[in-house]
Amino acid sequence: MGVSVTGAFDDASASYYGGIIVTDNFQRKIILKENSKDYSVVIYVPSEKSYTKNVDLKKMKVLRSLFEEAYNLALKGQFWEALTFNGLLCSSLLGYDSKPIIDALDSGAIAAGLSGKGPSIAAICREEDVRRITSAWKHLPGQIILTQVNNQKAEATKID
Repeated sequence: MGVSVTGAFDDASASYYGGIIVTDNFQRKIILKENSKDYSVVIYVPSEKSYTKNVDLKKMKVLRSLFEEAYNLALKGQFWEALTFNGLLCSSLLGYDSKPIIDALDSGAIAAGLSGKGPSIAAICREEDVRRITSAWKHLPGQIILTQVNNQKAEATKID
């Protein structure tokens, strides 16, 4: 349909199965699924919107080997490093400010990177670091959401 260049299989799989998911979006296969520790998640949702259809595909190809390195980190179980590396790469490519990612890491986040294709940023952290991360982000225009890592498969509830 021309609305996404990154594919949605990875996002849909993670949303449905929970935990940590590594996928092959081209073949629509889940490569790895693992539960995460029970970390807190702080999500910054900027006021601005972004659309994947506006991504410069030529620039993505220039950074292909770096994206492959992020993928390989995830395959080796270095999920948080992969999240951060991928987030910094995508922020650079898409023209997002990477300062909120750096600020989250500086405030104690285990990892921080784009949520989906951005511009939202997710910071994975221990409960005791939530306040420092939200303080680092409170001046930013938009909304901050506090949640937890979900390792549970989605369930449908019948409404009578």
